[in-house]
Amino acid sequence: MQFVNYRSFSATHTVFTENIIQLLKEIPEKERVLTMSIFGSVKDGEYLSNLELINRALLQVFGKLPLLGYIAQSPENENTLIAEVCYLSEEISLSAVSYHEVQAGRYLTIETDEFSALLIDGMISKSIRKSIGEQSLDVFNNIQQILFKESMPVGNIVRQWNYIGHITAVENGKQNYQEFNNERARFYNQTTWKNGFPAATGISMDIDAIMVSLMAVKFHNQTSVLPLNNSMQLPAHNYSQSVLGISEEKETPKFERAKLMVNGKSACCFISGTAAILGEKSINDDCAKVQASQTISLIRHLISVENRKENGIDFSGELKLVHLRVYVKNTADFKNVRQVVESELPGVNAFYVCAPVCRDELLVEIEGIAITES
Repeated sequence: MQFVNYRSFSATHTVFTENIIQLLKEIPEKERVLTMSIFGSVKDGEYLSNLELINRALLQVFGKLPLLGYIAQSPENENTLIAEVCYLSEEISLSAVSYHEVQAGRYLTIETDEFSALLIDGMISKSIRKSIGEQSLDVFNNIQQILFKESMPVGNIVRQWNYIGHITAVENGKQNYQEFNNERARFYNQTTWKNGFPAATGISMDIDAIMVSLMAVKFHNQTSVLPLNNSMQLPAHNYSQSVLGISEEKETPKFERAKLMVNGKSACCFISGTAAILGEKSINDDCAKVQASQTISLIRHLISVENRKENGIDFSGELKLVHLRVYVKNTADFKNVRQVVESELPGVNAFYVCAPVCRDELLVEIEGIAITES
């Protein structure tokens, strides 16, 4: 069921080139690496040159270029780089993986008797000088071309990561996140999403750019792909206009709280970026520790058997959290948020980066993966 696995690594060095080499050398089983998301602090004007340095280092250390997303979000120490690495599961032969490069961008496919998968990582516009709305249109057009080339329906996207530069900023009367949501809605409107929208995260970056990564899967066996929403939260795609961003056009965020893939007694759950929202309203507390604890409670309820039953899902296997990304709005809150996560979810692999959330009052967002374990 879980055909990919995620692990995170970090390295700290004051010289960027030495830091990236050190980080890449930390990563084992290089031959099974599919995609890599690298998180780091980026100063003005350095993003594209840093990206080129990362690609050179990948060739030097790996001998090849896995798919790469370079995300302008700072760890607690600004001299630290974090790599979240997506590995191909041991049960699947490396011969099933193919890398492709077309005008729209790089991507990979995995073909087995049981499923076809398509992964895109770090898709950005060729011009990050455009507006957020224009960049979003470019990115979704490129994704559309790739999906069409591989005969992968848009509705088969199961997980999507959306990084929006300065997410709550307003330019010319238009909020960046709302402009992105409007373009995402237009892209999604080409299908009916019979299995629900993807699980997704919409989070800020420190550069004026849009970046999208995604996974789309077409199963050839009895695997069910199911939308999972939280009975304590309104589905984001049903939000009222009152909680949306500033714009003449206001489309809702098109994602489910989670996406569950079930085959027999085995399951994998992609948990969307989750924050301290009850119904559709942010909780009225400006303490990061309180928000972190509330967010964890929401995630626990989301993956519970009780909530699955409320969603009409007949799967009673225990889902165990195995991997988390924790986004913290203010660097001063790193320590307190980490204490909460480690206390309430001991032993779960997690890493932390500084990133504003989609509402100014929200201080913490957490996403993750939960699986059944034999």
